[in-house]
Amino acid sequence: MTTELVRALSGDLAVLRSHAFDRADPFWSTAEAHRVHLLIAAFARATDAISVWSTAAAGHARAADVDAIATQALRDHELRRVLDRLGAGGVSCLLMKGAAIAHTHYPSPHLRPRSDTDILIPADAAARAATILQADGYQQAVETSGALATFQSHFFRDGAVGTLHALDMHTRIANPQVFAHSVDYETLAAARVAIPALGSWAFAPAPGHALVLACIHHAAHHPGADHLLWLWDLHLLAAALDEVESDRFVQMASRAAMREVCARTLVLAAPFGETGVRSLVSRVRPAADELPEPSAQFLAGGLRLVDILALDLAALAWRDRVSLLREHMFPSRAYMRSMYRDWPTLLLPAAYLHRLVSGVPKWLRRR
Repeated sequence: MTTELVRALSGDLAVLRSHAFDRADPFWSTAEAHRVHLLIAAFARATDAISVWSTAAAGHARAADVDAIATQALRDHELRRVLDRLGAGGVSCLLMKGAAIAHTHYPSPHLRPRSDTDILIPADAAARAATILQADGYQQAVETSGALATFQSHFFRDGAVGTLHALDMHTRIANPQVFAHSVDYETLAAARVAIPALGSWAFAPAPGHALVLACIHHAAHHPGADHLLWLWDLHLLAAALDEVESDRFVQMASRAAMREVCARTLVLAAPFGETGVRSLVSRVRPAADELPEPSAQFLAGGLRLVDILALDLAALAWRDRVSLLREHMFPSRAYMRSMYRDWPTLLLPAAYLHRLVSGVPKWLRRR
């Protein structure tokens, strides 16, 4: 079924005409699972393939589009407000992933669905950002934390007509250590681009940098995944690079030791068209006789959490290794109390032991 979806996204008229919009149809249910159903319906309209659909099918497609536009408008209105608050409070931000790409590379932002908004901030601004968001009605999720175990915090609040506004605040671009320290905020901010539709405080990484980040995100958190929306993101980012941004992409991938990650991740987007991809892959791929980059170990997929922990420890100095292990093994009391609400406070040490023992299968399970 994904082969047909790729053909539809590539503009295959026969596929677009033969699948009238119907959420019960496996074609469309799979498209929705990959979050590309709105894109495919948009291609059907643009190519006039929709003209052979029934009136009911065309109406259902329009209704899905209208719902998505309304949701996007609510979320963007809230995002503009949040960015204004953060900016006025002295917290500079860069929008990452879907929230940025929707406005910089998609013909209409609602065609790029997202469940949350990823925001990168300087590490020393995390506490200030949390204070601003909490004063604005956002709740911070109780989760594992620490200086090394994670570089993100989640905030959420209810919006109009049941809309949930979820923010994923990052102080590093990814959690695994080999990726986290490969690209810093200051380098990205120095070449940032404005997103006027989201207000005067809305910025995104430069296009070449955005493509590196998309490759890193895919390798660090979803190695080998064939989720079509993410691959379409890669396709759009690669196809839009001009000579300056192509150079920026190659330079950052090289400085960050992410050349193999970028090359092999970009290949996944090739089925949508070779525009720009083959040239970028050939420019960025390391030579066969070069030493392997540590980040390339993530590309094989199937890594267990214990494997990722081992790679994290290998990337750190001894003192930081001890700190990382402590953060994983002994999270904050607030986190433990939220996870063991029914346990008396006196049994908190036993709760830590229970968590360690019961968590072993999760750490040994292959992703």
